[in-house]
Amino acid sequence: MLDYGELIFVGEITLDENNHDLYIKVTEVFKGELEVGQEIHGLNLMYCTPFVSTSGKWLLYGHLENGNFRMYECGLSRSFIKPYENSTFFPIPDPPPQNESEDEKMKREAEFLTEEQRALRDSFEILKSELKTLREIK
Repeated sequence: MLDYGELIFVGEITLDENNHDLYIKVTEVFKGELEVGQEIHGLNLMYCTPFVSTSGKWLLYGHLENGNFRMYECGLSRSFIKPYENSTFFPIPDPPPQNESEDEKMKREAEFLTEEQRALRDSFEILKSELKTLREIK
């Protein structure tokens, strides 16, 4: 798990009014040369999830680049409030079968929605478990 980032830590993020600049106060460090209480600047690059859409506590994976924290795109970083917003944890639907009837399509879409709801629910447990593991191995 510690192989996933140069820096792995929990930080309290404050967004600027344009949701572009991140002001991060480090609250817990699992890997990297950071100190609890240290304040660092980051950019919300919005190339791939996770996008920082809300201020608050986040589990962050990334590195420093030119003095700014850069979250790994398409990575594991996520909010404690809305961990499900990181699409890495959502199931990818199977492609629809050829010549699918309307009833079959509705059934397949309902099953996928059930899987998506399960992913939403499970995202909190996954975050909790990951934090526990990081705390044990640091």
